[in-house]
Amino acid sequence: MDNPEELDKFDRTHRFEAGVDAEALVGNLESAISLIGREADRFDEYADVYSANPVTAHRVARESRRREGDKADRWFARAMVAAMCCLTAVCALHSAREIAMIARLLG
Repeated sequence: MDNPEELDKFDRTHRFEAGVDAEALVGNLESAISLIGREADRFDEYADVYSANPVTAHRVARESRRREGDKADRWFARAMVAAMCCLTAVCALHSAREIAMIARLLG
């Protein structure tokens, strides 16, 4: 099998059979689809508003998962409010200084 020509001839003259376990494949596909469905339910936050028939069990599960992350969400919201207040104060002071400098120049 060191000779490429002999290897090519062997590949042309011999058949290779491959088999697929259909039941295992279908089982794997079903488990993958169920995982995707569960992930989709976790992030379907607008289903309650736009769906004609919202599923109560999914809505309750989503709400409980949202409540689990409330502490982090509250911390992030408070940090953003503090950052925006600081930015507003800095912008106001900068604007007041610029106005004062312009008033001196026009003086």
